Amino acid sequence: MIVLRLTSKVLKEFGRKKPALAEVPGNVSSMDEWYVNLFRLNRRKCLLFANAGTLFSFVAVGVARKDIQDLPELFRKELSKALFYEEFSAGEIQKVMKQVDTITIAKACNRSVLGSMNQMLFEYEHTVYRHQYFEDRELIEANRDLNRSLRSAIGEGRNDYGVPIEQFKKNLVLP
Repeated sequence: MIVLRLTSKVLKEFGRKKPALAEVPGNVSSMDEWYVNLFRLNRRKCLLFANAGTLFSFVAVGVARKDIQDLPELFRKELSKALFYEEFSAGEIQKVMKQVDTITIAKACNRSVLGSMNQMLFEYEHTVYRHQYFEDRELIEANRDLNRSLRSAIGEGRNDYGVPIEQFKKNLVLP
């Protein structure tokens, strides 16, 4: 089971069709929690997805309200693309996608992850504008840079530091 934890910006974007927010049991692994935040890049709505346990992240650029209202499907599609661009093998991608069959939606609750996401958004936007990355191929590179930057608050102890892509690969439990 995957838990998508939404910020209030994302919840507001649902409009009248707000999803039912689930109460998540406390035994959910941080590897199964993904935080979602909404931001704008060149007047296009974007979603930043970040794994709570590793801060591995990816950005969905140019999403519409109807895409957000079908957030589980958007998450599956964008996660698959992100894993492909991060050079996971086809077998690894397939195994990860099998784990994403059940998705629960809940409200964001971890301030440490939210703070890290705000820093990631700052870095992502800075990279995009500094290098003038506006093509899809270039935005993928900006995302790859994000996953290769040293981050704090990774792991169970919040004083840990690591590189998100390395931590994600190391902590990924594939059946």
